[in-house]
Order: sequence, then C-alpha cells, then structure tokens
Amino acid sequence: FLDQENYEFKYTFFKDPENGMDIELDYNEFSTPETIDYLPVLPENQRYEFAQIGYESEADFKSASGYFLLMLFSNPDLGGNGIPIPSLNRFKYYSTRLLYLTEEYSYFFRLEGPLMSVAAFPENPNISTSGDIDSFEISSNMEYVRREDSWIGKTTVAGDFNETEWKIICDANTYPKITEFPEELKTRYPSISPLNELERYSTRLFLQGDTYRKNLERLFDPGFDHIIKIGFVSEQFNFFR
Repeated sequence: FLDQENYEFKYTFFKDPENGMDIELDYNEFSTPETIDYLPVLPENQRYEFAQIGYESEADFKSASGYFLLMLFSNPDLGGNGIPIPSLNRFKYYSTRLLYLTEEYSYFFRLEGPLMSVAAFPENPNISTSGDIDSFEISSNMEYVRREDSWIGKTTVAGDFNETEWKIICDANTYPKITEFPEELKTRYPSISPLNELERYSTRLFLQGDTYRKNLERLFDPGFDHIIKIGFVSEQFNFFR
C-alpha cells in the first residue's frame, strides 16, 4: 500500500480470502519492506503505469503465481520522488513493468526475475525519418537491437471499410524494401491497400530484448520455448507519426 500523504510504502499479507468476504485491515499493523530503492524521476509525461509482482520460488515465477506488490496508474503524486521499488526477503523473483506516454512517444520497460534497477532513463530520445515505405530511412540518437515500423492504409470496397497494417521488422543495419505487394497476396486479400498509399503509423525501437533473429524464432519456430526466462528484459520506445 502506498500512502500518498506521507509517501510511505507498507504491506501486509492475509490468507484464504473468499469471494464477497469483507476484510478489515489496520494500517498501523502494516510492515515496512526490508529495503526500498527508487527509480529516477520520470521524464515529463502525460501519464504512466507501473506494476511489480513478487514470487516466492522459481516454480511460482514460471507459473505466474505471485503477489502484487505495487500498481500505479493515472499519475499518482509521488511528492517529487521516483517510483519506489520495494524488496521483501520473502520473494526470490520479481516481475516489473513500466510504461509512460508523452505526446511524441511511449516508453516501456519490462524485467523478469531480478529486482528492477535503472540508473537513468534515456534523455531526449528522438528519431528523424524520410521517404515513403519503398524508400524509408531513419536515424536516431539511440542504439537499438531491433526495430518495427508500422504502416497503415484505409480503403472502402463495396461499402465496406477496410484497414491494412503492414509491419516491417528488422535489425539496426538492414531495412527490407519492396515496391509492390506480391500478386498472390493481392489475390488472397483483394481489399488490401495499395503499397504506395500506406502511411507510417509508428516506429518502435527495442533498446534491449530479442534481436531480429531471436524474434523470428519466437514468431515462427514451432520448437521455440515460450516460457519467460529469469533475466528476460525488454526496453523499447514507440514513436508516433
């Protein structure tokens, strides 16, 4: 529980709650975590969301059977502090997610296993772009391991509204370009928007996470192990057009 008057984090546990049960708790009997670290103060944003879950064992972690420790949304007042990261001896692993939104982009960070620790958030992230889908170029002040560009087109066929989304996934050094959709694709989906009418909707840069090759395995390899591993991390910026 985060007390927004005193900016204190305290907790308690109770057993075997039943649906519809009224539970009375005395805040004076709540405990203080063994340690509390704090994230850096977030950059100016329109809103943010944060969630932290604790797991008592590796088996609990793999089965996602944990305890919600903290959930924040709708920009709660933290008194000018960063988001608190409580640590309890009871828990061996954690799952932590942070999302914040600005007018230009969204930032998402996810860490599975270790307690979240961030020295600083990237300052002044930006990209510059040029060209259409068949000649698209991008530059950024950040290094990244994977990129996803989403292109959107809208058509009306026989009175029916249709939307086409074409996503291009690549690494930092390669950008696949085509000048027209294959005939097989246009035959199978006759309402697909012409390639030259698609407009860029967003560009997502993965600073940490699966590389391009690893992402292909995750998407298409039937033997890929999809169980989230301890130490999995994903950090990404999504820039809106």
